[in-house]
Amino acid sequence: MITHSLVRSAFIKHDPSSTTKLNGILKSHRDLENGVDEGMDGIIVYGSEGGAKMMSLTTGKPNVSSFDLPANKGHPPSNSDIELAFCHLLPPITRQP
Repeated sequence: MITHSLVRSAFIKHDPSSTTKLNGILKSHRDLENGVDEGMDGIIVYGSEGGAKMMSLTTGKPNVSSFDLPANKGHPPSNSDIELAFCHLLPPITRQP
């Protein structure tokens, strides 16, 4: 199960064992009712520690990618900033065709 503490450990603390565990969970995820039978391609996380940023982990990759969102005097990032970060971090499809 993907928990807040596992995501925090993998993304914020950069703990390699947590990243490995998260990778395994993503690869083995199944939800047959919703057509997910080959795992997930990755996960995208929004974090605000040390400034607003979005981060992603692509299944099978050992490193977290991040995209800093522009700070605007305490205001949340704009929709276009979030869309740009999401497009930059979107995991590629990792399953075989």
